[in-house]
Amino acid sequence: MDECLIEEITHTLQKRIPLSVCLANIDFFKHYNDTFGHQAGDDCLRAVAKTLLSSRLRSDDNVSRYGGEEFLVILPHTDKVGAVTVAERLRENIHALRLPHSASATGYLTISIGVATLNDGLTTPEDRPLHMIASGLIHKADTALYAAKNQGRNRVVADPDDDHQDATSHTTTR
Repeated sequence: MDECLIEEITHTLQKRIPLSVCLANIDFFKHYNDTFGHQAGDDCLRAVAKTLLSSRLRSDDNVSRYGGEEFLVILPHTDKVGAVTVAERLRENIHALRLPHSASATGYLTISIGVATLNDGLTTPEDRPLHMIASGLIHKADTALYAAKNQGRNRVVADPDDDHQDATSHTTTR
């Protein structure tokens, strides 16, 4: 995952194309584990991973388990609008699994997703080390993820710091 993200950041900065990441977190996962047991929690993680991977992503997109109940989706050549579209599809596909979850307002397992985008002109490799750019991008997605959780979960929130950029300036084929 780390190597993939660094490679995509390098490509993004060289080609001046957008790169987006989605940080997805299973809502109330601790409660899920406590209610159904850790084996069911492991099965849940596998089901979520399989669903994220099969959600019609392009071959150069990357889905990785980020830790615990979080997944990082790397979307090369994808602007903020495209990333939010993909994130909504991911969220809907997880909900469509219809995995019972009593802690969820819907009664089923849901995810919250934070989206962050790196667009052209924000920085160059000489400005900051690539690992710092990667860390900053993930941090922005994490901040957006917590905003989604604070707004009630089972939703997608894009990093508000990206709002000053023209999110429609790049065409995506999503």
